[in-house]
Amino acid sequence: MFPEADIPVVQISLPKYYSARQLFRLGEILSYLRHQQILVFGSGSITHNLAELSWHETQHVPGWASEFRNKISQLLQTGDYEAVLDWKNLPFIQRNHPTQEHLSPLFFSMGLGKRMSLIHSSFMMGALGMDLYRFD
Repeated sequence: MFPEADIPVVQISLPKYYSARQLFRLGEILSYLRHQQILVFGSGSITHNLAELSWHETQHVPGWASEFRNKISQLLQTGDYEAVLDWKNLPFIQRNHPTQEHLSPLFFSMGLGKRMSLIHSSFMMGALGMDLYRFD
């Protein structure tokens, strides 16, 4: 993002045992940093089941992965954050995210802003969703 590497970077870890709502609240609490010209972001993949990846070049995206990604994107775009925070009821959740930790950066980032913009959306290796969301 910054090829000159001329800005300080601080990496933080999210609390492992926080619920989705606690991570969201943490993002809300730290959102004041944005007003101080501090860039805050979370990273991960919107789908993250490495056992289901195709390690060979493929353009085929399984329905369970695209349906999950599309549902998340639709909920975020309509501002239905509660439905996302209730992640265990999302379609194909066990196949996309057997555990919460790879969704944790999303919950945290959602707390940073109330309006989501989809910046990029793609899949690689079949089922690895590489979406980029911005929360303002």
